[in-house]
Amino acid sequence: MGLGAASSSFSQVVGGQWLEKMVIDPPRSQAERFGWSVAIGCDLDLDGHPDLLVGDPYGSRKGRVSAISLAQEAALPGSGVLWEVSVSGASGLGSSTFFPGDLNQDGLEDVLVGADGVDYSGEGNGIVQALYGRTGAVIWQVVGARDSRFAQCLGRISDIDGDGSPEVLVGSPSMDAFWIDGAGELLLLSGRTGLELMRWHGQVAGANFATSLVSGEDLNGDGYLDFAVGATGLEPFGVPNSGAVYLYSGSDGTVLKILAGEENERVGRDLAFAGDLDEDGVMDLFAAGHESVVAFSGLSGTPLYRLHPPKNSRDFPRSIVDLDDLDGDGFRDLAVSMNYWLEKGVVDLYSGKSGEKLDQIVPEVPSFGWRMESYSDLDGDGYPELMVGAPDALNSSGRPDGRAYLFGFAPFLQLSGTEISLSQGPVLEAGISFPQEEAGFPYALLFSAHGTGPTILSEVEIPLTRDTLFNSMLQGWAPPNVQGAFGVVNSEGKAWAFIFPDSIMMPFLGQTLFLAAVSYDSASGQIRLSSIARSFVVNP
Repeated sequence: MGLGAASSSFSQVVGGQWLEKMVIDPPRSQAERFGWSVAIGCDLDLDGHPDLLVGDPYGSRKGRVSAISLAQEAALPGSGVLWEVSVSGASGLGSSTFFPGDLNQDGLEDVLVGADGVDYSGEGNGIVQALYGRTGAVIWQVVGARDSRFAQCLGRISDIDGDGSPEVLVGSPSMDAFWIDGAGELLLLSGRTGLELMRWHGQVAGANFATSLVSGEDLNGDGYLDFAVGATGLEPFGVPNSGAVYLYSGSDGTVLKILAGEENERVGRDLAFAGDLDEDGVMDLFAAGHESVVAFSGLSGTPLYRLHPPKNSRDFPRSIVDLDDLDGDGFRDLAVSMNYWLEKGVVDLYSGKSGEKLDQIVPEVPSFGWRMESYSDLDGDGYPELMVGAPDALNSSGRPDGRAYLFGFAPFLQLSGTEISLSQGPVLEAGISFPQEEAGFPYALLFSAHGTGPTILSEVEIPLTRDTLFNSMLQGWAPPNVQGAFGVVNSEGKAWAFIFPDSIMMPFLGQTLFLAAVSYDSASGQIRLSSIARSFVVNP
């Protein structure tokens, strides 16, 4: 067969494809920018499934937030609205949405919603409200200063005032703190009462401290949730327009570390925790800048790598979010949104470990990716989902009402089990599901006894370690107990192979075997696509 000899003109795609699982339309006709903010996570209606918050800060001129049952919406589109809230005395409700946990200690998850005060109503007042998760009723609210972009970003940390409820973080990047124009400010509020516990602010004019915020990880191992704050206008080490990210202790509010960008990078536009990418035992961080995304070491504060804008990008990055491991390397990955020609948004998926581009979601929707949130696994398939807001998406009449989109990852290869007994079975089924564009192309199922490599063939990364077994199958040989190791992808992009228990596998007894499927061009031997790796243990 001689696969992989020629170079490939096909871009690398991580071993699966992103499929649109759900489109959520505005529940009301007066929508203006539905999808400006999105939050996914807590089970508000107690049906056992995570639910969704979607903000529309221009809806009904004052703004609106909708709580939506994902399970009900999936069963009957348009039926999933649990409650909606609007606000008086402020504008822009829905500019931010967040799930902080149980604030009032009733055993149920609650909600934070922000109105940053930016709206054509002209009022300009910001507000943050804590709401009962079940009904949307107000628990408490705090009004921010005029024109401060109050509550542009929201977060949470552990209980530090001893009342049993988590505390709440509220960012105001345009706040004139202590008469410093545009210094920016971050408030720590009691999650139970909304009373102020602590505050931080930028030190110079135009610092825009609290442009972004990420919380929910213990960075220093003291058992408390810590947080990071972006300040695009700060220059902590004297580098012009570098921007900065401040890592804070959630237990006492002290600075743990300061991260800074290069000249004119203005890091801190958006933030996401990255996991431990460099394996030094400390949480790392993704930080978006003006035209880059930087992966910072949480231990040393130095950049691990940088992502730069693709050619012709108009707004890179717009939003970033970390994802559970997509490519099977054991590390978190990264989604980055941007706007292209005519403001059509795209989302690029990157390996968190290496920064290599894995895939791209291109729905041809205006402002797609304005905000994004990920969830570890909604449907039990072992892969994360991505919720994407598109506040300028057009309705059937061509009006930009906005939409929210749920995407899920569908791997190219599934295996029916994780072990096979040579004496008892079962027969393992390998289900191959390539994109329909691969119909008619040959495929091969490849094995390795030594791990997930990867091995690069035809400029495509195959997640297998090259060994004798791998090389033999690459040349067209398959163990006689593997039926359907080679064949042609059917008209739906699918194929099947079966692994039967057989004594020929005795040399691998007690070991783990790894497999991946590839599609290729029969004339050139050029690899087109590779699946992720699957594995199974060989038992007696």
